[in-house]
Amino acid sequence: LDDAAKYNDAVPIVYGTGWLKAPVVFARNDGNLTHIEVLLGMDAIQGVLKVVVNDVEIPVAIQGTDMTTTGWYNVFTTGTRNGNFNLDFTDSNGNALGDPYGSMSAISVVVPNRISSGKSLPNVEVLLQGMQIDVYNPDGTLQATTYTNNPAWVILDILRRCGWSLGDLNMPTFASAAEFCQTLISTTDLNGNAIQVPRYECNLILTKRQS
Repeated sequence: LDDAAKYNDAVPIVYGTGWLKAPVVFARNDGNLTHIEVLLGMDAIQGVLKVVVNDVEIPVAIQGTDMTTTGWYNVFTTGTRNGNFNLDFTDSNGNALGDPYGSMSAISVVVPNRISSGKSLPNVEVLLQGMQIDVYNPDGTLQATTYTNNPAWVILDILRRCGWSLGDLNMPTFASAAEFCQTLISTTDLNGNAIQVPRYECNLILTKRQS
């Protein structure tokens, strides 16, 4: 099946945790199963929590287990620089086909015909923990590259992607803002239980290019 993507489409950028209506890059039906290649986003991500295809939750692949009745998904690249090939798509000699998705994260999803018959592109939604981004010390030195949904570090990452350098920015104020945002406050969950959560969080998914 042809994908719905257009040339020069923006690759999703995922900060924090959220549901992504993921772009389907390629889909092929072998008569019983539909094999789907799905793009998740830019750079290294923390991980995938859930995958839903046409409103049906798909379990993660378990090696050595027959999962043809339920389908399965596999994260074949988490967004490392060199990426990895999706070994679900190979030629007759077993050589990988397609793109290794360097610096992009992607998953392979396989579902039975009752979930997707292969006659049209399936709707794939993914709950994921997004990009690992740079976190800095007050003196401007790099502390770590890690998963965080702290608004201060998310804003800093966006500014740097827009062309700002560390020298253009007041790093001590970002570190101070990050500390304020991550301070735990008391609240109650949906069941009325007392819990503590960070004061502010940012869970943001960018899917369109804006000028």
